[in-house]
Amino acid sequence: MQKDEWLTPPSILEALGSFDLDPCSPVERPWDTASEHLTLHDDGLSAAWRGRVWLNPPYGRETGLWLEKLAEHGDGIALVFARTETEMFSARCGRKPMLCCFCADVCISTM
Repeated sequence: MQKDEWLTPPSILEALGSFDLDPCSPVERPWDTASEHLTLHDDGLSAAWRGRVWLNPPYGRETGLWLEKLAEHGDGIALVFARTETEMFSARCGRKPMLCCFCADVCISTM
């Protein structure tokens, strides 16, 4: 069985600052992504969220549900593929105020 977990490179996290919660953290991670981590065992989508959220969600049919919950929570950043042609993207990202950044190659510099 293939797991749908995504590990965010530490350089991205360092450039964005600290986070209070990662509701879709990998079960096994070599570094922390937030002060508190929820894994697939904790069902982060159903759990209560607090503080500034880092979201690198599972990709597929449920991605939109994660983005919607983040938009409702109102404090956090999501890392997702820029699939702007999909119904999921336009339905979730197009109706709530949020900042979207589209990059061909992710390169964040703190210099």
